[in-house]
Amino acid sequence: MKMSIGFDISKDTVDVAFYDGMKMEHFQVENSELGFTRISKRNRNCALTEQILTMEATGVYHQRCAEFFYKRGYHVSVVNPLIIKRYADMKMMRAKTDKVDSQLIARYGWSESPARYKVASENRLKIKAFLKVIESLQHMKTQNRNRLEALDYNALEMEDVKAVFVELNKKIDDQMRQVEKKIALLAKDEDEEEYRHLLSIPGIGKRTASAVIGYFGTLEDFSSAKQMVGFIGTNPSPRISGSSVRGRGSISRKGNGYLRKLLYIAALSASKHNKACSDLYERLLAKGKAKKVALIAVANKLIRQIFAVVKYNREYDPFFCSTN
Repeated sequence: MKMSIGFDISKDTVDVAFYDGMKMEHFQVENSELGFTRISKRNRNCALTEQILTMEATGVYHQRCAEFFYKRGYHVSVVNPLIIKRYADMKMMRAKTDKVDSQLIARYGWSESPARYKVASENRLKIKAFLKVIESLQHMKTQNRNRLEALDYNALEMEDVKAVFVELNKKIDDQMRQVEKKIALLAKDEDEEEYRHLLSIPGIGKRTASAVIGYFGTLEDFSSAKQMVGFIGTNPSPRISGSSVRGRGSISRKGNGYLRKLLYIAALSASKHNKACSDLYERLLAKGKAKKVALIAVANKLIRQIFAVVKYNREYDPFFCSTN
């Protein structure tokens, strides 16, 4: 008997819905191994091969649950929340509660049979965690710079106060350099050849190369560069409908925000040092496109180059042509 189990996961609780194509059963457990064990005991009469467990990728809260059931042989699927949102829109669902969400996810798992969850290596998980540390440190540094600027407008002399923030930023810089070294070592240990190939692309630095390895591995889950662009969220999102709607288009921003930021920064360098990218950049500017629009196009060009060197296991070739 086929059984679809939908999970709506928060920090402390998991709402679970069992759906067999006709009947729906809901209950809630704590987000812990004890709670996961209660779920597995609830459906002992159904063979593991007939059960599909579906959950959204909710930051880090889903990971422990996904790992628990994956290691016990269940068919686990972790899907992008946007996919579930679109499924809800298609079903014209309006109510949004944890119970309703778990039931919706169970129905999605039943009808769509999503792809199996794949466990990332320890190196890849650590790379992603360290990249988030870098992002947090950069945010702290920006905050300190803003505080320094605000002190310039103070009526009193504040050099001794300023010195505290200057020293803090020096320590943040030191910490960032140490983390960068750790990330590079993890990326090389995971796939030194891929890391070297990525660095051969003009405009791709160590952090972006490491991020590609951490988030994408060898691109086993992507069959085209277009899918990769969609995952990152730099794909165009035009707003045109009939003859009356002619909204200003933009990128979708429905993917990974941190990767978008990294690729945009890489595009700034590629627009100067990567011939294919610089030619594209200058061509778009000559057509009257805004610099930001041209840089997004360069970022997408870079993504296609990344896809080519990783998917085909080769160093960057400026004369390589891809149809993807």
